[in-house]
Amino acid sequence: MTRRSRNTEPTKALAHRRELRERSTKAEQLIWAVVRNRRLAGLKFRRQHSVGKYIADFACLSRRLIIEVDGEYHRETEEADASRQQFLEAEGFLVLRFVNLDVLENVEGVAVAILRALDLPLTLTLSPRMTLTCETTVCSRERGDCPLPLWMIIFVRRSMKKIVVTGAAGRLGRKVVSDLISRGYTVLGVDKERPEKIQCRFLPADLTNSAVAVDVLSGADAVIHLAAIPGPVSQPSSVTFRNNVMSTWNVTEAAAAIGLQKIVFASSVFTLGWHESPTAYWPQYVPVDEEHPMTPFESYGLSKMMGEVIIATASRRTGIPAVSLRIMNVIQEDGYFAFPWPTPAGLLATRFVMWPYVDVRDAATACRQALEADVTGHEACYIAAEDIRFDAPTVSLLKEFAPKVPVRKPLEGSASVISIEKAKRLLGFQPQHSWRQLKPSEHS
Repeated sequence: MTRRSRNTEPTKALAHRRELRERSTKAEQLIWAVVRNRRLAGLKFRRQHSVGKYIADFACLSRRLIIEVDGEYHRETEEADASRQQFLEAEGFLVLRFVNLDVLENVEGVAVAILRALDLPLTLTLSPRMTLTCETTVCSRERGDCPLPLWMIIFVRRSMKKIVVTGAAGRLGRKVVSDLISRGYTVLGVDKERPEKIQCRFLPADLTNSAVAVDVLSGADAVIHLAAIPGPVSQPSSVTFRNNVMSTWNVTEAAAAIGLQKIVFASSVFTLGWHESPTAYWPQYVPVDEEHPMTPFESYGLSKMMGEVIIATASRRTGIPAVSLRIMNVIQEDGYFAFPWPTPAGLLATRFVMWPYVDVRDAATACRQALEADVTGHEACYIAAEDIRFDAPTVSLLKEFAPKVPVRKPLEGSASVISIEKAKRLLGFQPQHSWRQLKPSEHS
């Protein structure tokens, strides 16, 4: 007797299925993030599964369920879709169709619709430490008196232990990874290129690819998103803006689709305003706090401001708490040899956003504190040392270079021009390091 190959599917069909997976749309990626690994009520789904001559987007064979995600072009193929639907139903499948917009704007609602169609409890296991579940058995949403805020589900939160750190190969990223590991977290470091040394599992990844962002965050509890092209002059403006905004968008949307418990974003003091001319920008008042307008002049500061808007939008839509840390220029432990900076005088002004700074150890601590903070919605906090770079009274410098800027609160000695009161109150942040703690010989 001739033995048949276990894989009887034609080679062309296999190649076509692989091609469809590689070219999956953003909506299909979001659905896959919800149903993969038995997350949805323990059901096993297959992606791009052959049924006769057709290839279904998603199929659950045990429940004879097929999920189709339709793009705009489906409006022009209604007759073909009807024939496809008729065949699949004749094969005993229940076919649920969603248009791209349904998925992109309300993937959680799509998940609930799938479970209702199967008459299953509204349960979605997003990770070993996070589950979405319904509190009641009778839906009162249609009557308008649903006791739950969104989609008849509530978040059941447990301890966060699996953290993804993007930009883990960077100067701040390495310190954040080290701090988290010392506190017992399991960390996955992500960056474009592998560093020579890193203390955690590492994954090289280009986060401007949305599918990569979903894969990177799958199985995580939270993300600290540090990855970015740093500063306004290291790359062409268009490259900096596109990279920083697209990577933040993809990470945030993946976090929202998967249902992470927390998003921490490294924003920047450059959202206030960095200009090539040292005298082009002065704040409306000092010390600057989170109520002060953000008025960037260049692509890097603008990309960070857009990042905050992206994350605030996702938090508002999903309820995932998020913190944007507006971090000052980060000084490494071995970077204090240049301190204090020469005191500005006469025409030798120094850009305002360069007056403050923060030690890398304090910035890393702030990232962890933001991860652990009990916040709702999106919050932004400035992270800075409590002094400036100059060995001179802050008020005297302001009188010389920005005499029209109101000083709203007393600035004793060389006090910082940035208020960190919100970070102290919300995160428990308290900077521990200053160049003034060093001996004079350590400055040179």
